[in-house]
Amino acid sequence: MFRILIDLEDSQLEAKYGKRLGELSGSLDIVLGKDLDTEDADLVIDRGNFSSFFPVSKGLIAISDRYSEKMGKPLYRPKNGFRKRYFFTSPVGGSGLSSIALVFARLVSGKTGEKVLLIDVGRDGSFIYAETGEMPSRTIDELRFRADTGQEIAMGDYLMSDHYGIDILTAEEISNELLDILMLKGNY
Repeated sequence: MFRILIDLEDSQLEAKYGKRLGELSGSLDIVLGKDLDTEDADLVIDRGNFSSFFPVSKGLIAISDRYSEKMGKPLYRPKNGFRKRYFFTSPVGGSGLSSIALVFARLVSGKTGEKVLLIDVGRDGSFIYAETGEMPSRTIDELRFRADTGQEIAMGDYLMSDHYGIDILTAEEISNELLDILMLKGNY
């Protein structure tokens, strides 16, 4: 078991961060507050390093890397190997879903060496824009129109890329037909 101590001197913030980490993997033992001696923890998240973990995905990557170093295996490993499509969903916004999906996309890309397309169908894509620091040069509406009318699609115009090389598309909704076109055109 990999033990993480979260001591942020704010019990609500500790609980929120701990919950997000707990959803990531069942092999994490998360202790909140000062109930554990720091020497008994494999990783301590305190005020000093917590601020450097924003956005949250950076913290998840750091934790995943530390876990892999100590345990000698990845934090998450699919039972039947990596598949072509994964879906993440949550009934509410602000739950950390985009963060976890982005970290997972980076893990899949790193482990398989393949290109990964992350499609975020959140309402506004604000997390992704903040994470990548860019916006696509063309809109998703134009992409839908071009796909529906059979026109040529230059994928790079509609995508953003993070510093790990994950291609990202934000949309409010996406059809299976458009998803198939994207995967075919982008070789994901």
